[in-house]
Amino acid sequence: MGNWMEALALHYDAVRRRYPDDTLMILFDIDGTIVDMRYLIMRVLQDYDLEHGTGYFQSLDVAGITVHENDVGTLLDEIKVPSETQPAVLKWWADRRWGTRAMMEYHTPMDGVFEIIRWLEMQPGLVIGLNTGRPEFLRADTLRSLNRIGEECGVGFESKLLYMNPGGWEDGVPASKVAGVRKFQRDGYRVIAMVDNEPANLAAVHEMAGCEEILPLHAHTIFESECGELPACSPSGSHYVLADLAREEDLPEDIQFVWHGINDGANLRQ
Repeated sequence: MGNWMEALALHYDAVRRRYPDDTLMILFDIDGTIVDMRYLIMRVLQDYDLEHGTGYFQSLDVAGITVHENDVGTLLDEIKVPSETQPAVLKWWADRRWGTRAMMEYHTPMDGVFEIIRWLEMQPGLVIGLNTGRPEFLRADTLRSLNRIGEECGVGFESKLLYMNPGGWEDGVPASKVAGVRKFQRDGYRVIAMVDNEPANLAAVHEMAGCEEILPLHAHTIFESECGELPACSPSGSHYVLADLAREEDLPEDIQFVWHGINDGANLRQ
């Protein structure tokens, strides 16, 4: 399907008509889905330069980061960091990427994602949950960082709506995603969609029993698993655009669409 946010809107409408009194839930992954991990990579590596008086990363920007956060070594090769220096840089990255400072200061949302989440939260009987592969010990910092960056859009998350991986780092993440869906179903929510950047996670949920009403939505950002794992029914998109999800006539009187920017001559004339 061409437009993933439109697909979500249509799916929500259909399920809501089928179950008018149920509490519906849409699940979001965090890293690479809500949080743009490129900013974290950039800032932590630039801190390395500041601490060590080097200049490997001062010209690095997010547009030049095309690797997953678990593959920073490839980025070091791309920008020609000396091989003898790379182990120290990688240790610096590993030691700091999930530190409190990095999570509170360097986590940056994907463009438009919190506007989408806020709009969804405004729909009657619809709840947003989080289903992340992050391990449980990061719960407090995860909530603090997400609530900080979501505050501008009026978005906040509660601990009871956050499911975290009970295992360690990268330990059975697809299975953890399935367990997260099951947990929220047991809590009484009707899970109708899951947004995730990893095809393997979406495939695992799509293959679980009783998943027929769960629309898998692929955040086509930077991911590790193969695109071939995506369920055939999974709409995919790289941008969160509220106008694709909500019609202007659906907005409350005190809210209106505005121009995000002028990017070509046609927009300027308009």
